[in-house]
Amino acid sequence: MYHEKEALWAKVLLNKYCSQTRCNSKDPDKLPSSASWKAIKAGFPFFSNGIWWRVGQDSKKNVWLDNWVRGQSLRELIEGPLTREDMKCEIADLRENNSWKWESLSFDLPLSIRDKIQAIPMQEFGGGEDMLLWKIISNSGETNSFQGAWIWEVVSLPKIISFL
Repeated sequence: MYHEKEALWAKVLLNKYCSQTRCNSKDPDKLPSSASWKAIKAGFPFFSNGIWWRVGQDSKKNVWLDNWVRGQSLRELIEGPLTREDMKCEIADLRENNSWKWESLSFDLPLSIRDKIQAIPMQEFGGGEDMLLWKIISNSGETNSFQGAWIWEVVSLPKIISFL
């Protein structure tokens, strides 16, 4: 659904299960839903913990909330309150002529965090679009083993197995 937001199947699922009425209900988890949606909900925590963004030149990703600093959000690395302007800041707002504009923030980032950010390879040529990647390296620098091997052992209907 991340890569195919405009696809009919994604629109149907999102409009059906992410409607305002459903989200505002007292207990949305108890409302009826399809097996497909239940599977998406069950797998989403694994998905969101396993991804990070490789940012492009004109990145629209949020500086604080998106996983782009070695698979973490900058908010996970910083403590304390942020101004509303800082919270709205996109990565492209901090870049100019292929260098970082640290003065755009309302405070100084610690040097260790600046170093992590400067070590991120930025796509400076071509389309420069953000790209969703799977974390292959943990925050400690170790390679993650594949955590999804269980999927090949799922016992289910043949049409579901072919989808997996």
